[in-house]
Amino acid sequence: MFSKVKFCFAVVSCAISCVPGAYSSQDVNIINRQKVYGLEVGSTRLIYQLESKSASLRVKNNQPYPILVQSSVYKEDKKSEGPFIVTPPIQRLEADAQTRLRVILTENNMPNNKEALFWLCVKGVPPVNIDVGDDSPMEDSSTKFNVNILSSSCIKLITRPKSVKITTEEAGKRVEWRIQGNDVIAKNNTPVYINFSNIKFNGSDIFLRNNYIEPYSEIKFEVTKKRSQNDIEWAILDDYGVERKSQKKNI
Repeated sequence: MFSKVKFCFAVVSCAISCVPGAYSSQDVNIINRQKVYGLEVGSTRLIYQLESKSASLRVKNNQPYPILVQSSVYKEDKKSEGPFIVTPPIQRLEADAQTRLRVILTENNMPNNKEALFWLCVKGVPPVNIDVGDDSPMEDSSTKFNVNILSSSCIKLITRPKSVKITTEEAGKRVEWRIQGNDVIAKNNTPVYINFSNIKFNGSDIFLRNNYIEPYSEIKFEVTKKRSQNDIEWAILDDYGVERKSQKKNI
């Protein structure tokens, strides 16, 4: 069963207030009415088995109007184009309809001893002249707007070579923790990406800019409240984005 993640496009009133000068009073005459445009994606991450020819992802339009869907893949920096194509690259998705995006690797130069991370980004554009009032028809034309609000949401696309046998859950149990000065260091000695759901140091939540450790790498974060005996507790997300049982260790 796919875990469902609803990517919200934009709330109309926020789009008006958060982008000064983006829309004139002629474009939008109603500010206090809100309607959210959404696109449902079937998973929070996509694992691409390198021995396979492709991987696929379900996308659904839950709205009562069609949406234009455009998809592309980027490298870990989210800027450079990744060596993949997505078919169809752009398509019209009808109201309450779903489809599958097929991701195909175009350059087989992936590492054969560890995973690699990319980002699959899905853009959605609602149609023009959408009624932002109630669902019932309204004669007042001021309740409609004639601009498109664009949203782009990205999920992790992870390539996994055949040589990688360890599961993400087992890799999460093998994280090595140590204290160095005012820093706590987490080391990943496995060939897979370890994605954290949460980390607690002596009971306090730790917030990381990136919530993952690359294969055969380490991350560190500063702590201020150390004790003679310190506890670290962490939970990871598996291939389906499901949080696994938390682990605890004294460091």
